[in-house]
Amino acid sequence: GPARVAVTLAAEGVLGYERGQWVRVPGFRIEPVDTNGAGDVFHGACTVGELRGWPLAWTLTFANAVAAMKCRTLGGRRGIPRLPEVAEFLASHGHRELAAALG
Repeated sequence: GPARVAVTLAAEGVLGYERGQWVRVPGFRIEPVDTNGAGDVFHGACTVGELRGWPLAWTLTFANAVAAMKCRTLGGRRGIPRLPEVAEFLASHGHRELAAALG
């Protein structure tokens, strides 16, 4: 079976499971404009975390941030944030160590 699994909970965040441990990552409070593509960017961001070898909590926090940021803009592709924007967003929400890892 899979080594890691995650279930998105919309504005409530995401719930992950790895090696017998549950990880709960709260959602980011935003004013959503368009949720089209949020799941796609979430999965893409999870892939980034996996490839970088991040802990599950970091991967899910990063993916949650990318998806939340995408939802602030109308349009699927147009709303996808760049890494420097995600780093700034994460740092402004108290995730400075993760933000620094994006550099």
